[in-house]
Amino acid sequence: MDDNNYVGPVIEKTSSSTVVYNPTLVQNPTQAATSTQLDSQTSTPIPTSIKSPTSTPQPTITPTYAILNGAVNVGALSCNYGPGAMYLFKYGVFEGDYLEIFGRNRSGTWLLIRAIGGTNACWVKSDYMDINGEVMSIAPVKIHSVLPRTYMPGFYQMSGVTAIRNENVVNLSWNVLQMIARDDFDLTNQAPYVIEAWVCQGGEIVEILKGAWYEYSSVIDEPGCETQSYVRVLGAEKHGYTDWFNFVWPLHQPTETPQP
Repeated sequence: MDDNNYVGPVIEKTSSSTVVYNPTLVQNPTQAATSTQLDSQTSTPIPTSIKSPTSTPQPTITPTYAILNGAVNVGALSCNYGPGAMYLFKYGVFEGDYLEIFGRNRSGTWLLIRAIGGTNACWVKSDYMDINGEVMSIAPVKIHSVLPRTYMPGFYQMSGVTAIRNENVVNLSWNVLQMIARDDFDLTNQAPYVIEAWVCQGGEIVEILKGAWYEYSSVIDEPGCETQSYVRVLGAEKHGYTDWFNFVWPLHQPTETPQP
């Protein structure tokens, strides 16, 4: 029994004059009023959480490149399978030929061209083209865009590829490809191996592409670039090229600081 709600007995009289005590619990008036008052009050709605503003995504800027036209400005010009004289010859173009230019190498020194409306593309040196626009507005493309793969059996990849550093000079070597017919290359003036290098010189990565007549070569690779140098070698025969092989690149050794 709750003592705070007990207010005394209620006396009832019966016909036999017996007094009966019936204890009765009643609600405390103060508590009842309070309860009624609380029930009658309107509950205050809980404010919903306010979401923070969503950041607006920034658009990605995509470079816009041009496809230009140009004319050959020398009597005859070799158009090769790659951006350099060491790559296999594909066909020739001649003075006055008006061509479509739709690609370039990293530095803009070689251009990927085709006949206007054509599909048979190859590379020419930009010095021998009169271009109707800015060469660097042309899209840079992969240097193997039109490079053919050899189909000769067993002639797919280089082996024994090593790179040894001597300060800033890195000496490269590999095993001979026995299937190379050197007489074929003597006739076309094409080297049987191609070195493709992206190395650090003067504090920036530069592209160096060169041919090799024997199973060794070298490149200059200086310290001071954030990007690691990357060099690979391909073998060639008159029908096409092997898969390239990447050199495991020897890093510069840190210079020891003399102790006082």
